[in-house]
Amino acid sequence: MSLRCCELGGVGELAAIQLLGPGPKGSGDVGPVDHIFLNCPFTRRLWVCGPLGIRITDYDSSFHQWFISLLLSVISLKNWDGLDSILSSTWAIWILRNNIRFRQAIWSPHVVFQIAQDCINRSLAARDLTSLDSSPPPGFGYQSCSFHLVGNSYIPPTVALVVDGAWNSHDCRAGVGWCFYSLDSDICLGGAARACFALSAIQAELLACLIGLRMALRRGFSQVLVRTDCQLSVSILRNSSSDISTIWIQHQVRHILSSFQVCVIQKVPRDGVRSAHLLATSARRRQFVSYFF
Repeated sequence: MSLRCCELGGVGELAAIQLLGPGPKGSGDVGPVDHIFLNCPFTRRLWVCGPLGIRITDYDSSFHQWFISLLLSVISLKNWDGLDSILSSTWAIWILRNNIRFRQAIWSPHVVFQIAQDCINRSLAARDLTSLDSSPPPGFGYQSCSFHLVGNSYIPPTVALVVDGAWNSHDCRAGVGWCFYSLDSDICLGGAARACFALSAIQAELLACLIGLRMALRRGFSQVLVRTDCQLSVSILRNSSSDISTIWIQHQVRHILSSFQVCVIQKVPRDGVRSAHLLATSARRRQFVSYFF
């Protein structure tokens, strides 16, 4: 994809102006959808240089007609990768147009393909999450599910470890928080929070699990029920993930689990991790770097 986009080098900065398109006469507003996604020479080159090499030959049809026809053609062939590519490229063109117009971004076809590829990667990752247990929509109640990470059902947990992570995408600042509760009396047995950095929200959530489990062992808790409001954390710790940004955390969690008699993980509603969430958010905001109680 990066090689093909080099063919766009001769378009020049004029492409950025063309992509914005002429607005209604005297309004200065953006051009119609047909121009942005179909008629603009820059956009046409992007379609051709994309992974599908789409050449636009029908100059009389509207973008709406052309786009529906294009989608139906790849759907009829069950070309789901092609469908991902088309939708991702369309979204990338729109993002570039907005960045040029409102953020004075530098025009670059490489940026379009990079955004599109990121969308494709996310779509592929979403397809791999078929094992997730879907939560009911708001208003339909909630049924928590628990899964053993180590141990068996004959050994009951005695302590609940409530964990949560908070993350800021702008500066990658993160915070993790955890609290311990007695399962017999619901009395808080203490907790802590720590400021850190993370590459994603899920990395912060998994860090909260890892550090919380470490603290549990230090306090002598070997029969633990981990409560989190992140379904993805539950799925990753149950089935593993190939995500390179979290795989090292997964390995450390699995290593530390061998020291527990039993460890159960449970997906709970957000209200169920409120105490840990307040700690994690405070740490993310750098109200403190490390806090124990």
